[in-house]
Amino acid sequence: MCVLYVHIARKPFALYNLLTHVPLLTHVPSSNLPKPAEANMVSLFSSTEAIYDRYAACIAATEPLRANRDRKAHSSLPSFAKFLTAKTTSASGLCTARNVERYPGVRDACTQHIVKSSKVIRSLGMSVAQFNAISRRIESDAMLRERVMEQVSR
Repeated sequence: MCVLYVHIARKPFALYNLLTHVPLLTHVPSSNLPKPAEANMVSLFSSTEAIYDRYAACIAATEPLRANRDRKAHSSLPSFAKFLTAKTTSASGLCTARNVERYPGVRDACTQHIVKSSKVIRSLGMSVAQFNAISRRIESDAMLRERVMEQVSR
């Protein structure tokens, strides 16, 4: 098994099985962890901005869930709706009120994404309200958004 590990609040978590593409979020006892070359996590943020590290970890952990939601929602649309959706919206725009109301598969995929993402966010020490507030802040601050996305990609 090939697993992506991340340290959050100095605790190791297994986030994603890279071979089976199964999202994980489990605390891993230190004795079971592979020995990293360097124990310290590199961060673009100061200790007073630690919430952005946590936010970046949430983004990284929920990205496979988002991709899965988009795949399931898109595959549940009838052919004509796929054509229209491809021309008018991005993949993340599938969870519109209109699509959720019309297509049960889209509703199920979007609902599952909300539930699973909320669990991940809370397990990483943030409330959904905090996560959403930071998301809104990042939308309006291009420099902050760039720093967060750089931290996500590390």
